[in-house]
Amino acid sequence: MSRNQLNRRQFLKQSAGFVTASVLLPFAHDTVLGQVLFPASDPDPSKRKILVMIHATGGNDGLNTLIPYTDRNYARLRPTIGLRSEDGILEISETNAFHPALSEMKKLYDRNAVAVIQNVGNSDLTLSHFVAEAVWYAGGPAYSAGWLGRAINQLYGPEVGLRAIGIGQFLSPAFRGSLAGVPSVEDFSNYAYQFDPVYTGDATPQRKAFLKSFQSARTEGSLLQQVASLGLDAVVGAETLQEKVATYHSSISYPSSSLARGLKSVAEVITTLPESQLFHLQFGEFDTHARQITSGVLRSEGSHAVQLKSISDAVGAFYRDLEEHGLAEQVIVGVFSEFGRRPYENKSMGTDHGTASVMFLIGGGIKGGVYGEPFDLANITAPGNMVHDVDFRAVYATLLDRWLNVNSADILGGQFENLGFV
Repeated sequence: MSRNQLNRRQFLKQSAGFVTASVLLPFAHDTVLGQVLFPASDPDPSKRKILVMIHATGGNDGLNTLIPYTDRNYARLRPTIGLRSEDGILEISETNAFHPALSEMKKLYDRNAVAVIQNVGNSDLTLSHFVAEAVWYAGGPAYSAGWLGRAINQLYGPEVGLRAIGIGQFLSPAFRGSLAGVPSVEDFSNYAYQFDPVYTGDATPQRKAFLKSFQSARTEGSLLQQVASLGLDAVVGAETLQEKVATYHSSISYPSSSLARGLKSVAEVITTLPESQLFHLQFGEFDTHARQITSGVLRSEGSHAVQLKSISDAVGAFYRDLEEHGLAEQVIVGVFSEFGRRPYENKSMGTDHGTASVMFLIGGGIKGGVYGEPFDLANITAPGNMVHDVDFRAVYATLLDRWLNVNSADILGGQFENLGFV
């Protein structure tokens, strides 16, 4: 046996403990276990600026979200699925209205707590979900690392603590590339040492045996000692996090959707962990190629309405929870989709992949209103798409510069317009 073979075998044997720790703690994606579980020093509470990004997956139809109800071209391009005044649209101006399903969002808009970025998009014209998502997550086509991952590196360096958390089974690529790992948590009740479900009565002995085996690695600086340290930190840190989150209390009743559960998890963290700052979630099935509406008569109902209502109701409950905890002024929720839909309807009462869409920014520190030029439905380019007005990176740049106080040019590779919603 050669020396190289022996080292490799020893490495695999000694690394088994790290594998064990990552399996027993169901959260690690791009994560160094020990680093993420012990918070960095607490920031000044009065200066907390929290950002929660929600990806509405599938490509949201911006035209039926922010409806240009007085535009004759809208009615011409969408004779069946286009919403009208009699459908109960929620007018916010003489030219625009929210979809009827966005009643909670409309309440917040009326309180100047919602900024709507209309006619927003990117320069990718492939209209592939995978390509478009990659561009939005990265903050441009030139990057493989995520825009929030690069922001983390500027904000915290390698010691993130629990300032950034992904909510869900898989970590968002937006966090990719951070110098320190970012945990992804789907359910805090499972964010702990996982015992053998067949022998539940042995839970305490199992935990003691696990900790004892890791504590026995005493050779300072050895690979085994480093792996053992990570395992110990992971188990003890997860238990500490569970203890803190367990102190969360709220009188707010959340809806039953997966997004609402995710936002409630965010509320649990930000109300109990003052160092937490960045969150990312995914939700929805907005790829409405068919039956976007129930029928030509019931235009305000259908698959698109269900998705919009889920977002609106979940965000509404989350905002009320923030207000109850005195945090509404310190949180911005951003809702985006990888692209929009074509301006004209198809023959299946739906819409196909398109370019421009809308974004929502919600928070007590937002300057409410509609930003960006209206959808130009008189000038449709081949093959039947709109030309977007707002580069999505301008939204990111505004959030980075004005909210997170980090240099957006360093993260996005150039200067982009400050949209003024913060």
